[in-house]
Amino acid sequence: MDTAFLQNPYNGQALKWINQPKRKGVVDVHGTFFPYQDGYLNFLAGRRISGLNQKFQRFYDRTSRLARFLGHWLLRQLLPGDLGSDVQGAVRINPGDQVLEIAVGTGRNLKSLPADARYFGVDISGGMLEQCVRNARKWGLQLELCQASAEELPYRDNVFDSVFHFGGIHFFNDPEQAIREMIRVAKPGAPIVLVDNTLRALNARYRRNPLLRTYLRPTEVARPGFYAPREMVPGAMLDVELQFINEGELYRLSFVKPPGYG
Repeated sequence: MDTAFLQNPYNGQALKWINQPKRKGVVDVHGTFFPYQDGYLNFLAGRRISGLNQKFQRFYDRTSRLARFLGHWLLRQLLPGDLGSDVQGAVRINPGDQVLEIAVGTGRNLKSLPADARYFGVDISGGMLEQCVRNARKWGLQLELCQASAEELPYRDNVFDSVFHFGGIHFFNDPEQAIREMIRVAKPGAPIVLVDNTLRALNARYRRNPLLRTYLRPTEVARPGFYAPREMVPGAMLDVELQFINEGELYRLSFVKPPGYG
């Protein structure tokens, strides 16, 4: 595990890799330890998660085994469209780039992206990360994974050439803080891309999908301030663009981190 990109997400301290018979993971100078398990670093071990983050962590942990067999179908119940083409249409990836996906899930998006880049993924669900580890091995992907929340990313400032998120930011506890974190870890000049359901699309899926109706309260779906969150992008960002794609079912919000920001 390469720790050059990592930091303790709660205090910003550098991390050192340790590999002992009963203690494998990373530790900071104060002795705070985060375990390496099943192919990913767990930055949520022993921490209390609340709100929608907790709800969706439990949801995806419970459905992760189904996702192994029904992954593409299950994702389409929550998010329409062709994952690969919509991400590729906005994320600029060059050979050798360091690319981060927020809420990586089973890793299906990365399968469609250029193989000559270095990929990193974060997800709040350990169950989904276990599926992602299996898929990465099956597909031959070089992928470094962490279990963490999008609001507290375990990476240093200015390390990624591209950062993207496909689906679900409106169900984060704090979408605006998640966007700030994406900007923090991106290099100056890096594109940052968010693709998600429009409110109209999710409301339609909620009405006709018993899975969503059972799991989500109507007030949790109808959070209009969290859809196409252009107002959450800091004014200093460059090339801010909001597009509605897939016949209006998805939005794609993209922007570039300017030099000297932060």
